[in-house]
Amino acid sequence: MNEITEQVLTERIQDQERIISNLRERLQAAEENSADYVVRRLRLHGTILLHVAGDMQKYEGSVRAEGLKRVGEDLISQTWDLDSAPLAEDVKVAVKSACNNGLYRW
Repeated sequence: MNEITEQVLTERIQDQERIISNLRERLQAAEENSADYVVRRLRLHGTILLHVAGDMQKYEGSVRAEGLKRVGEDLISQTWDLDSAPLAEDVKVAVKSACNNGLYRW
């Protein structure tokens, strides 16, 4: 193999390595900005998504109907359902009332 061919191949390999490195960085950034990743990180700080309006299946259908694709599925998988919580019914009612179907913030 002559020097010119070797130089051309070396440059092409370096170009491919730069492209691969750039794609890896973009993939990592995309993963870190996914809803699933963000919500999991928030959980480490004591923050959760809590569905308080009842009828979890309706919620899931509504989120999917929004056309959010993967983000919607991530949010569904990370949402806790108050109706399924191991709480007394009067506590669930109190939480729902305090949240006003998610419209109130404390």
